[in-house]
Amino acid sequence: MSLENFESCVCANAVCVCARIVPEEKKTDIKPNIDIIIYDNIFSVNKQLITENSKLINDILDEDPLTENIDLPFIVENKWIKEFGYFLEFLKYKYVDVPKPLPEKGEHFTKENCGSDANVNFINNFYDKTIINEKNKLPVELINSLCLANYLGATKFLNWCCAKFASVLIELELAKIN
Repeated sequence: MSLENFESCVCANAVCVCARIVPEEKKTDIKPNIDIIIYDNIFSVNKQLITENSKLINDILDEDPLTENIDLPFIVENKWIKEFGYFLEFLKYKYVDVPKPLPEKGEHFTKENCGSDANVNFINNFYDKTIINEKNKLPVELINSLCLANYLGATKFLNWCCAKFASVLIELELAKIN
């Protein structure tokens, strides 16, 4: 399965998340109507992650002590946003004092609230290139998660945040197609 077969792709920090609508003739009771694939440019490995709605993304985070014993559903529906928010709160209070104040919707990050110039450049660049607009802005917690992850300096976690963020952008994009 190649990326060319997918209708929508978003890439960040060497990780691409791509999605496509499953053809009607290939749908089943256990197969969702959207296929998701994560493509890691570093290792050039394709991982088909979703074959049913209960598939978890834990295998991407194997050997990562930050996420031990935490289930992270990778489901293309809005309910994960709430769960992800709880997870971020857990990280914020357990592992790091997050710089304050965090930006509001539509505001750019600054060195004062995101840790370093490198963080600011990466996150603002990513933020500007997404499909976000005034009508479908995502919860600010998701944007903040990129800042938090980069501030933590955890590459694998940052990749995961970008992938989760991208998955919602893809959902919005596919909604436009439908």
